[in-house]
Amino acid sequence: MSIKNKLIESALVNKATNKLYQSKPIIYVTLGMIGSVASAYLAWKAGKETKETIEEVKNDISEARETAKDREKLEEAGKKGWVLLCEAYANGGLKICKVIGPAVGLEIVSLGLIGKGVGIISDRLSNAIETCGLYASTLAGYRDRVRDKVGDDEERKLYYGITEREYEEVETNKNGEPKLDREGKPKIRRTKQEVLSEELAKHSMYAQIFDAEHTEEFEYDPKTLKENYIYNNKFVRDWETYFNRQIRYSYRHTYALNDILKELGFKRTAAGQIMGYHAEIDPETREMRFVAVDPHTGEKRYLDEGIRIELFPVMYEEYNENTCKYELRKCYIMDFNVQTNILSFYD
Repeated sequence: MSIKNKLIESALVNKATNKLYQSKPIIYVTLGMIGSVASAYLAWKAGKETKETIEEVKNDISEARETAKDREKLEEAGKKGWVLLCEAYANGGLKICKVIGPAVGLEIVSLGLIGKGVGIISDRLSNAIETCGLYASTLAGYRDRVRDKVGDDEERKLYYGITEREYEEVETNKNGEPKLDREGKPKIRRTKQEVLSEELAKHSMYAQIFDAEHTEEFEYDPKTLKENYIYNNKFVRDWETYFNRQIRYSYRHTYALNDILKELGFKRTAAGQIMGYHAEIDPETREMRFVAVDPHTGEKRYLDEGIRIELFPVMYEEYNENTCKYELRKCYIMDFNVQTNILSFYD
């Protein structure tokens, strides 16, 4: 086996090659930034010399003009006046270029390296967006096939990983003995996690739990743990109004679901980067309307409603260590009427 083949099959060489490929845009941009700093230094260093060169060029041009006016000097030079002037200007330009040329040339190369790095990042981002779109369409098709096979309820349980009695807790009395129902079976108390899992399964895959644990925007009294109902509802309604107005002035008139989740204090999701909302001018009514695109045919369909955020109250029991009792609490399931895949609206 040749040395070349050994190097190709070497794990260390492959690892270094992959690392170099991943870091290529960073390398280009870093070299460009270093070159820009170096070109600035060269320009500063050439500043004094440039002044002297300009004075020298002015003197040469003045001599050429005087020579052009004097017939005897012209005869000695053996050239015409305009030729002497052209030579003076050309030589002066070359002298100035020799002084500032290295700084300008290095700056051009540096900008080219930065542009090359940005271009690589842009290409990789486009490929990533296409991959995400393919993944989203594949997942949606798979969910449809599973839903047709096992039914909507079972498909939601499989998708969200809900297992029956996974979080159940047996109720006990003061002596620590399990409480029994009429049939003599232990009473089961459902915990918050189980209740919320079941409630999430009733809504879309974009639904979020709106409470103090999942977003800092949820307003409540930390002492009594009672929510500020008026504030929370007004908070959601105000943001809903803001999103519906802002999309008309936003770039491309497009909102990813992740943009909305970020403003509301939630974590970003994979689906939220692909799905969202888009508005454009309806050619018939000449009004700004929201659009949904058929993922199979690519046909556009204009919608009558915009961004809508709905709150669904959920009641659950939570153990209070201070009172040593289970107390009834309330939180919300926040759901969004996500309308379309937004990847097709980006270049």
